[in-house]
Amino acid sequence: FTQVAGMITAISDSSLDIKVADFNADGRYDLFTSQGESGSFIDRIYMNLTGPVDNRPPSIVRTEQLPNTAIAGPYVVRVVAYDAHTSDRGFHDKGVTLQWRRGGKGAFNAVDMKWSGNSVWRGVIPTQPESGLIEYYVEARDFANNLATGPTQSFTLTLPTPCLGDVNND
Repeated sequence: FTQVAGMITAISDSSLDIKVADFNADGRYDLFTSQGESGSFIDRIYMNLTGPVDNRPPSIVRTEQLPNTAIAGPYVVRVVAYDAHTSDRGFHDKGVTLQWRRGGKGAFNAVDMKWSGNSVWRGVIPTQPESGLIEYYVEARDFANNLATGPTQSFTLTLPTPCLGDVNND
């Protein structure tokens, strides 16, 4: 790292919050400061017009491994993902998606994952009608459209054989 002086104007306001994001969609991170404790209470935006373009995909740090189970689901999958910056909201994503399929062939089904807090997202593989191999992985896209794909994980779903004499389905 090299320290560069004069990039941000010296101010005496106390910043309450700082956000780093690409506010003008040029692929470069910009900086927004929010004031509020003292001074002139002026919020500021610093546009990065000459810095490097964001070409690094998010990092998928950990995807929860689901156990081999005998229940039909649903199956909750959690993932930890972050990008080159962080905030109390995690990175500024354009979508974190859980991809899953049963049977080991054919197209994967996409499920939008919901943000749970900090860098954790949650998605659900729905209840399955029959036994088989369940494969899943996570994709995370940042605001610069950089895409990360996590490792494919799997488990074998083995549902109990239904009792043919079970007239009330219990």
